Amino acid sequence: MFNSLFTQPSVLARHINAPYREERERYLRHCEQQGYTHQTLLLTARELLWIAQKLPVCPDDGVTIEQILAAANDWKDREHSYGRKLNLRWTRIRFIQVARTWLRFLGYWREPDHPVPFMPLLEAYRTWMQDERGFTTATIQRSCGYLQQFLRWYGSQHDQFSPVCINDVDTFLSQFGARGNCRQSVKNMAMVLRTFFKYAGTQGWCQPEVAPNIHGPRIFSQENLPYGPSWPEVTRLITSMETNLACDIRDKAITMLFAIYGFRCTEVSTLRLEDIDWEQTRGGLYQVVCHRMKVLGIQAPHFGPHSLRHACATHLIVEGLSLKEIGDHLGHRCSSATRIYAKVDLPALREVAKFDIGGLL
Repeated sequence: MFNSLFTQPSVLARHINAPYREERERYLRHCEQQGYTHQTLLLTARELLWIAQKLPVCPDDGVTIEQILAAANDWKDREHSYGRKLNLRWTRIRFIQVARTWLRFLGYWREPDHPVPFMPLLEAYRTWMQDERGFTTATIQRSCGYLQQFLRWYGSQHDQFSPVCINDVDTFLSQFGARGNCRQSVKNMAMVLRTFFKYAGTQGWCQPEVAPNIHGPRIFSQENLPYGPSWPEVTRLITSMETNLACDIRDKAITMLFAIYGFRCTEVSTLRLEDIDWEQTRGGLYQVVCHRMKVLGIQAPHFGPHSLRHACATHLIVEGLSLKEIGDHLGHRCSSATRIYAKVDLPALREVAKFDIGGLL
């Protein structure tokens, strides 16, 4: 399996010689059968490498969440290997998620002492999603993760599931959003709960009218502006990397791909040159741009590679290019993807506002 993922001998040897090789390969083959993309398999394999090195696995006793949390600390070795600072919060979250999923696949996961309330209902629903609907493993895991949050919340207040009503769901969704989850996350939670309660109603676990009344927040297409730093700030960012340092030369090339050509993270990370080791590139692209923008004190609503893509599009609008030309430059497959940039073309919008249609009415 590793031979199909890695071509550089040193990288391949590192994955082959690390602990739990057979267990890691078995899980990666399973992921491949589930339809994971090549890029996702690469990221998973790299994460499993660090998990295998940091987490002692005991099949007989199982592995608990406490052991995973303890192992998900101290990333000095990983930072030294990558040669850069890591986003420790996301590194920890990704480590925990992949470790837990891998251990569950192997059967080595030990459930916490305080199980999820109403677990038989969740397991029955999991079986239905898998056997009756044929959902992918990733979809089932995501749905169960959402449902566990609701069941823990509801179970802390009720001993029986049958009295659940739409007011309970609405209260939970309100608190879920108040905890800092964005509107899209609240909408995703509502969609999962609606599907679950529709099934629960058919099984007699609750009243069937609960599911049709679950509604998440409305998400409007193109409701937000595509924010990015101003073009002078982008120029200053690129100019700051004009040195003879190897890291600056590399980062300047990466940043120019984002800002001038409007590349996406995936498009940059999938570039292949035989003399460059691109391992962990995609995960590091955000840090390359974000760190340098903050060091320079650049003010922008969002940091990272995609903000430069937005800055590129906005700059092209200011230069007078049409939306069709901008869409072609950014690689958009349909005009609707470029249409959002019409909202940042203020001169054109002002001309529209001045247009007198009184004589036409």
